[in-house]
Amino acid sequence: MAEATAQILFVDDEPQRLRAFSRDLESWGSLGDMNIGLLPSGEECLEYLEQHHHEVLVVATDLRMSGMQGTELLHHIHELYPDIGLLLITAYSDIEAIQSAVAASISGFILKPWEPEQLAKQVETTLDLVQSRRTTKRYIRELEQHVQAAAEFQQKVLHPEPQANARLELGVLSQAAREPYCTGDYYDTIHLSASQSLLIIGDVSGHGIKAAFVTGMIKVLSSKNIDALRNIGNDGRFSVTAFLTKLNRDIFHEMPSYSDVVISMSVALLDFETATMTVANAGHLPVMLLYTEGCRRILPVGAAMGFHKNTEYTEHTTHIGSGDRVVMFTDGLTEVAGNLSPIPDKHLTEILESCHMSHNHTPTTEQDFCAAVARRVEEFAVLHGADPESVFRDDVTVLSALLR
Repeated sequence: MAEATAQILFVDDEPQRLRAFSRDLESWGSLGDMNIGLLPSGEECLEYLEQHHHEVLVVATDLRMSGMQGTELLHHIHELYPDIGLLLITAYSDIEAIQSAVAASISGFILKPWEPEQLAKQVETTLDLVQSRRTTKRYIRELEQHVQAAAEFQQKVLHPEPQANARLELGVLSQAAREPYCTGDYYDTIHLSASQSLLIIGDVSGHGIKAAFVTGMIKVLSSKNIDALRNIGNDGRFSVTAFLTKLNRDIFHEMPSYSDVVISMSVALLDFETATMTVANAGHLPVMLLYTEGCRRILPVGAAMGFHKNTEYTEHTTHIGSGDRVVMFTDGLTEVAGNLSPIPDKHLTEILESCHMSHNHTPTTEQDFCAAVARRVEEFAVLHGADPESVFRDDVTVLSALLR
């Protein structure tokens, strides 16, 4: 049997029916260059498919044959080569066999005795279905490849590994809601000078390509505004409120087509000369300051960005010292599966304090600290009814900074 780029196989142990099938389809004349293959048994069909299954679009088989029966052959093909369209040739009386064939996801029936026109129409319908299904799968594979490439680009360019300095140890955990999707979370760490470092965390509603695209725009706008605001104050201190105000105005003007997207952000300026941390917030979760005596929750008032161009932001300044740990996170950490979501502030504070004390007692990297926080949150969610395999329902980012 000659090979072709696309084939229809007919399986029957009666030679005259094989000839009739080939004759009736070829006389129809609308199958183009499709090759019609004739095989006398289910066993030979499976052997042929081992080498040529990529070329075969449809297999039609008679129900009753010596050796392997038609329904058994269909089940084997469906399990091994699910992209191939399947047709069962049978009589009205074979109800039980027809039910078994349905379980093999057959595309249709050919009833004996068939009319040539009905035979050709059923084969053409199955060919259209198979080709459409294969085109859809190919498109999905290509789309997944594009998403994977976008996710890798975002991880390398938009989510770089935070760089520690002489005053800070930094760590981050950032993961998309569903791999390999891109994340709508945004974070950055910028060392403005030897004595000032800026920590930023943000969240774009939704996830996937659109959210990732918005985070990319925020990255560009943030970098531009940080450069513009460096040392602009009389005292040489970077202004977190001026940064959020200007960034909000840029988002309002530059991203009008994304009015349905909610963008939140929290910014913390660490000043080591004055031993202070100044926080400004735009509709985001609090910054948590962990120290020996406990935990402080810092949440200045501020609206999410992009809705009003003249939104004003407030800031809060608190003292910091060596051994303190600053923790920032997105709502994916707290809005978990289970029957206690979002995690109450009291329980989240207990988790953070416990991890802080544990990692101070047995020093590890800040990366390990962030992973430990996520792990403890998972344990909490499972304890309250969450499926261990699907605790986090949204993008999750945890950013931590340990002051030296």
